[in-house]
Amino acid sequence: MTSTDYAQLSTLINRLRQLLSALNPANAVGTVSTVLQMISEPPPGDPDRIEELAVAFGVAAGDVGPIAADVRRLGTGRLPEIWQGVAGASAAELVTATGGLIEATGPQFIRVRAALDSYATEVRALRGRHEELHGALRDAWHDATHVAGLPFPDPTALDDLVRGLTRLVTGCIEVYDRSIVAADALAIVLGDVTGKARAGAMADSTLPPAGIVLTTGIGIDGNLAGDNAVLAGAQASRAADRYDQLGPEDRRRVDELLAQAPSQAHRAYLLKALAAGHPLDDVVAFGRTINGRDEAWLHRHLSLVDPGQTGSATYDGGRLRQFNDVTCGSMTTVVLRSIADPLYALYLTTGGEPDDPKAVDRDAVLQRLADEQQATYERSSRNWPDQLGTPPWGLVGELNDHAGTLGTEYEFRLVDDTDAGSVNPALRDAVAAVDAGHTVPVLAGDSYPAHYVLLVGHEGSDLVVYNPGSGVVGRVDEDDFRNGNLGAAAGFAHANGVALPG
Repeated sequence: MTSTDYAQLSTLINRLRQLLSALNPANAVGTVSTVLQMISEPPPGDPDRIEELAVAFGVAAGDVGPIAADVRRLGTGRLPEIWQGVAGASAAELVTATGGLIEATGPQFIRVRAALDSYATEVRALRGRHEELHGALRDAWHDATHVAGLPFPDPTALDDLVRGLTRLVTGCIEVYDRSIVAADALAIVLGDVTGKARAGAMADSTLPPAGIVLTTGIGIDGNLAGDNAVLAGAQASRAADRYDQLGPEDRRRVDELLAQAPSQAHRAYLLKALAAGHPLDDVVAFGRTINGRDEAWLHRHLSLVDPGQTGSATYDGGRLRQFNDVTCGSMTTVVLRSIADPLYALYLTTGGEPDDPKAVDRDAVLQRLADEQQATYERSSRNWPDQLGTPPWGLVGELNDHAGTLGTEYEFRLVDDTDAGSVNPALRDAVAAVDAGHTVPVLAGDSYPAHYVLLVGHEGSDLVVYNPGSGVVGRVDEDDFRNGNLGAAAGFAHANGVALPG
């Protein structure tokens, strides 16, 4: 479904609801005629073509396995040790990583096939239902405008027409609503699959392919799981763009920096620093700081929250959470920035003194986080009552002050999760942003907006949410987001707003 289809269906649904609210016996005949014109086109989509595409993905999934196995066998054979990737990886490591990337496409193709099959089934059912309703409306119009087969209105049938028309128009609204929901569900799956193809985000870059393959497969804890990649899709794309924009001398400096890095994890964090827009001298200094540190040190100091791990987010056992009742928005902002910018994360966990035991101990880090929350709160909540926390415009303004490192500006959108026309597009756009490699603040509440949480990942139908109130990373199903049941993941039931990257 195209963006034009979305707009047209949304407009159509709103107009049908307006007509329904004004329906009475006096305007019933004219309303039927208007509705017949409005619903002349069925919901978009060709189920036969969609099913053909699903079959093609299924065939492709079957072809991937043998290819991946062949590539992996190359990696375990005796390859010339002289063949080295740009970042110093051996040929075997590179080929094995390539085999892993190929192998990972098979399950994703199967997901796409299942989603397309489901969408085709729903489109076929909705188009059939549309045809039934359209025919019933034509019959109702004929019955109300003909007496004994002659073209005269039947005043005795108008009350029946209103009742029948109410039922039929309600059915039409349901058909078009379901069409949008089905398209959203497909778009979410396709976005998730696309987001997992992190190497593809750098495919057009002049960065050497070996480095792309190896660095985009690094997870925060060493194992790639869900959305815990060190270098997310949007960051990988920004790193590639920035590298391509460098002059020959600066590009040589980056190549040298990557070549000297002791592991693929180090290289991933270096590219992430490049993506965050820091001056090249700062990126080089960052490289000197992290070289010589093991990977466990990197993940501990450069990734405060791991979207691949549910449970408490901690530093040396200390819970990473808001330090008072009104800094949920501030802590959400701090964590969002730390996920996008490893130099900022390094400051939070070391204070710029990574070799000073006092600067990196738990109490010092938690105090630094509290100080950063307070400073963020004061900037983002000026001229606003303290007891009300951070207003949405303050949170978005603070994020946009750091758009250079985040790679995007944010806009706030109100959400009504009792209205499918509001919550479904918000969920679709939030998930698309996360799948692309961004994180999304969500304003939650019960009877009124009360608390910010951060959408940090998306796996299947699960949304991965960091709650600054508890300092816990949890999961909530997409349907629970739609239906006002965020529960423990947010501490409140309803989604009242989202801050979306532009």
